[in-house]
Amino acid sequence: MSKTSTIGSAASSMKRKNSIWHALPYIAPHFIIFAVFGIIPIIFGIGLAFTRWNMVGAPKFVGLQNFAKIFDPSTYFYSIFWRDLGHTLLFVLVSVPLTIIVPLLLAVALSKKGLKGAGLFQAIFYIPGLISIAAGALVWRMVFNSQFGLLNTTFHDNLLAIARAGAGVNNIPLDRCSEQGIVVFNTPGANANAVAELVIGMLIAGSRNVAAAAQWCQGLTGDPAMAKTVEKGKKQFVGNEIKGKTLGVIGLGAIGSRVANCAIELGMEVYGYDPYISIDAAWNLSSQVHHCVNLNDMLPLCDYITIHVPYLPTTKDTINTQTLTLCKDGVKILNYARGELVNTEALLEAMETGKVSGYMTDFPSEAILGKPGIVCTPHLGASTPEAEDNCAVMAALEISDYLKNGNITHSVNMPEVNQPRAGGKRICIIHKNEPGMISQITALTTEAGLNIENMVNKSKKNMAYTMLDATGAVDKKLAEKLAAIPAVIRVRIL
Repeated sequence: MSKTSTIGSAASSMKRKNSIWHALPYIAPHFIIFAVFGIIPIIFGIGLAFTRWNMVGAPKFVGLQNFAKIFDPSTYFYSIFWRDLGHTLLFVLVSVPLTIIVPLLLAVALSKKGLKGAGLFQAIFYIPGLISIAAGALVWRMVFNSQFGLLNTTFHDNLLAIARAGAGVNNIPLDRCSEQGIVVFNTPGANANAVAELVIGMLIAGSRNVAAAAQWCQGLTGDPAMAKTVEKGKKQFVGNEIKGKTLGVIGLGAIGSRVANCAIELGMEVYGYDPYISIDAAWNLSSQVHHCVNLNDMLPLCDYITIHVPYLPTTKDTINTQTLTLCKDGVKILNYARGELVNTEALLEAMETGKVSGYMTDFPSEAILGKPGIVCTPHLGASTPEAEDNCAVMAALEISDYLKNGNITHSVNMPEVNQPRAGGKRICIIHKNEPGMISQITALTTEAGLNIENMVNKSKKNMAYTMLDATGAVDKKLAEKLAAIPAVIRVRIL
């Protein structure tokens, strides 16, 4: 071999060693690992954008039937889709440069160095990937905070109130809100008519076996003797009328009282049980409803039982083996409040023995689906545009009255305080429910030379709210002194 060819071969070999392709094996493992960290969140984010999440995080795919809604700004799907897609694109902008472009640039630099200091460069390759993972974690923290309600959200000091357009507040950190002086409102009764109508509808439909009969009819497609088949088959779906039957209503709040009143108008005998019935509910309840002071006395009288109480540790499994034993044989039960109020195991056992002949509920579960005599609807209770409008309007009015006048109505973490203005300025104080608070507050108002026109103080568990209408020098200086009281959480002057 000539000297010239030897030199050429050596130069070619050195060129290959100094090429980017020769450097790639050194960065390939890191490139793959960190690219995966970037690609998986991107795929997940795009999938998430096509998914809507309810408040407890159960995913429901948007589906083709709702696909057009992601382009309609007036829909819920529109805001969810483009928000999640935006988070994903943000992650792409962060992860792609750090997991793909930067390693390639380092590979070029490494090739120019002739692989000298390869170990150092390999260590450097970890840096962009780690930054990418950290950035991705921050982005996805934003995603999950928005998906799972307010439970993980940091509240600013200027946040005064939160309103839930509905009754449930399990997605709101109530204790943290109380500690920061944030009033949490809900809208009980705003969807009462929608739920009550569904209950009455299912009461009738369940009595006449409408769901099973309608499903049976779907199988008649193509039957040449359909008329005869219908006449012959209808016998298996014979039901009963509700007029003259007895209905027991557990819980006589906004929904329960409406159901009871409607049932009276339909000719039913109605018994009601509610040891905590409010004055407003009592006024709205028909005088023909028999009020029972003991649930055990009511159950043996009823052909139908409908439950309308909130889900609490004390109300869990209200319908259980013991209560079902007291019921009439063949009783029908309706549950459009919460699924946990009825013990599933006890219910299924009672249905097998004939103690319960029908169960209508708005809360499907794996255990009850497909069981004879059970009719499930997909949580349709408040699913009407009228109910949604009512909830939104009530929530807006509650917040407006609080911001303008300091009145608190339908709060779940603060006491109910509602009074007309008596003149002057209004001082609103959220504080802990501790002894001596009134004297400390009035001492400062006396020191400021104020004349208190009206004053109210109410408490709810460990929280209290004091509201004063006062004339005189009600100013920022007074507010600062009131806020300096150790147990005071928030002071507003309106």
